[in-house]
Amino acid sequence: MIMLAKVVPYGGNAVRYALEKEKAKLVKVNHMTEGIDPTAIWYMMKHHCQLHQQDRTVGRKLERLMVQFVISPSKEEAANFTMNDWANLQDESLETMDSLTSL
Repeated sequence: MIMLAKVVPYGGNAVRYALEKEKAKLVKVNHMTEGIDPTAIWYMMKHHCQLHQQDRTVGRKLERLMVQFVISPSKEEAANFTMNDWANLQDESLETMDSLTSL
């Protein structure tokens, strides 16, 4: 399995692009209302960042508000995944990222 995480300067367009694709399925929204649209997701994330900007940026503007995660299990691993399996994979992946320390 491959997992990629990177900070990106674009946010709203990435969320909208990912969620409005024909075969896109929203797996899980943490601490957000079910059925929320992509624009609302982006504004909620942006508002959250702005609330905590003063604590995190030490005198400089927070410019990149979004971390993009790409989680790619092999076809064999994901062959019979249910939506619950995808949600569990998301949780496990984020727990792994949270457990890492910066160098």
